[in-house]
Amino acid sequence: MPPLPIYRPPENLLQVDFVQLSKQTRNSVWTIDFRNPKALRELSAAILWIHFQLRLEVPLDSLLPPIPNRLGYVYWTEQLSNHQALATLSETVHAIDIGTGASCIYPLLACKRKKNVNFLALDIDARQVEYAIENVARNGLEKRISVILNESTSAAILPLDILGSNSFRFCMCNPPFYKNATEIRLSRAQKSDLPSQTCTGRKTEMMTAGGELAFLRQLWKESLELSPHKVEWFSSLVGRKEDYLIFLRELEQPVEGVELDLMQQQVAPILAQTIVSRY
Repeated sequence: MPPLPIYRPPENLLQVDFVQLSKQTRNSVWTIDFRNPKALRELSAAILWIHFQLRLEVPLDSLLPPIPNRLGYVYWTEQLSNHQALATLSETVHAIDIGTGASCIYPLLACKRKKNVNFLALDIDARQVEYAIENVARNGLEKRISVILNESTSAAILPLDILGSNSFRFCMCNPPFYKNATEIRLSRAQKSDLPSQTCTGRKTEMMTAGGELAFLRQLWKESLELSPHKVEWFSSLVGRKEDYLIFLRELEQPVEGVELDLMQQQVAPILAQTIVSRY
């Protein structure tokens, strides 16, 4: 699969769009304080409008999507379809975004880039769903993106009562990293340097029962049950290196009728996508 494209922002991005939040260094380089949530939000909004004509409103206590990373994942799903000869412009591709968040960023980017993609966007947080619905409407994509509050009492990540009789080409998600607030504090305490940028997020975005690894294992289990008749391709970001290495060893155990496609992109500390599919 080809490498991800490198995002290059326009040189005048800072001066034009939010000069009040930026500053010029001694070397005449414009920059912002990446530990300022408001500045990060405005940066994302500026990139989305300049490159995709997308309008976005995200509360400061929710995850602020770094657009280049999100775009890389969307681009990867496009290459997956092209590589496998799964999609043509005349065919509608139905996809799922698990934990879409207030921004609903993956469905918005995907639908803006490809006219034949429709999304089911799920989240367990009612407030996040409200913002996501507003962001979809703000960009006139209500007919292509359905935002649903997952109120299922099932332990399944993709409950059958939500999927109904529909079938989907792929699912994508960016699961929470941590088990609990204590794990978050320990992780931050172990970092010797100040973070290069702020990390915002609600509890539902930062924590999940058993942590990221438990989430990945459950998704893997469901992929064996739901693929290919309900969801053809399962994918996920993996944010913690230790989780990735453990999960990778587990995936290396052969399973009949399963194809793996792994992709790594260095971000911080590591970003990996693990793709599983039955054939």
